[in-house]
Amino acid sequence: MKLVPGYTYEIKPVFWYMVSQKLSSLSKNRTFQHFLVWVLFGGIFFLGISGVETLEKSTLIVLSVFVPSIPAVYLHFAAFDRFLRTKKYWIYLPASVTIVFLFGTAIEWIARELVYYAEPDAYISGKMGIATFLIVSIGLRSFSEGVQAKSKLTE
Repeated sequence: MKLVPGYTYEIKPVFWYMVSQKLSSLSKNRTFQHFLVWVLFGGIFFLGISGVETLEKSTLIVLSVFVPSIPAVYLHFAAFDRFLRTKKYWIYLPASVTIVFLFGTAIEWIARELVYYAEPDAYISGKMGIATFLIVSIGLRSFSEGVQAKSKLTE
């Protein structure tokens, strides 16, 4: 198709309908929803520290926090579903503490070795970061399940 100068080309409404259908189906995809939440959290975290640190250091900090946090959150979801929902508190509590300790230590080690290697006095509380991620993620998940249950109840 050859473009004619001065002619106004219109995009057909069918195109926008197809785009909206695609976005609608994508927004219902659980994997995409999780990806979007992680990108949102990472972006907010990055914006929070990028004003204080250099771009390279900010990127390393975000990666050192998020790389261990993502598997920690999903392991905690599994422990939550398997033990807390079945009222096996005596297994859930040590499992959660172990997740916080292991992945928090991983954050501290990665940050110490990759980010703050030149600053031996720098301290990162990875365990507090993981605990915060777990609490926020369970809160978001419970909220999402509540909204879905209310939606099914109204239907």
